Amino acid sequence: MLSTEAFLFIYYVGYGFVIFLLWMCVTDPSGRAVDPRRRRRLHRLALGLAAAGVIHPVLALAGRDIGQQLGRAEGLPDPEAARTVRLTNWGLALGLSTLALVVISQLGAFEAVPVFRQIREGLPYE
Repeated sequence: MLSTEAFLFIYYVGYGFVIFLLWMCVTDPSGRAVDPRRRRRLHRLALGLAAAGVIHPVLALAGRDIGQQLGRAEGLPDPEAARTVRLTNWGLALGLSTLALVVISQLGAFEAVPVFRQIREGLPYE
């Protein structure tokens, strides 16, 4: 039987895989022009996904993909799309950092480092 931590980690990775598959099913990689209202809505969606990327990095990856697709849509440089990609990169970096801290804190080899011990003791599911 798996421990609680391993079980939660498997679910976390599994949910990321499911989110990624769903995103691949609904994405439109055609590169065609997008009307301005839809473009604004997609920029807001990408920024929301970047913020949610702190919880799971796959969400930030989906937001980054939106920004990159909007940047390629009309073949012209789009400063708003470049800004969206930059912000989603930050969300991705924060999400990966959060994931790394949680995984490292669960490894017993790092118990000597006070920061990791405090993180492990502060996790609510133990």
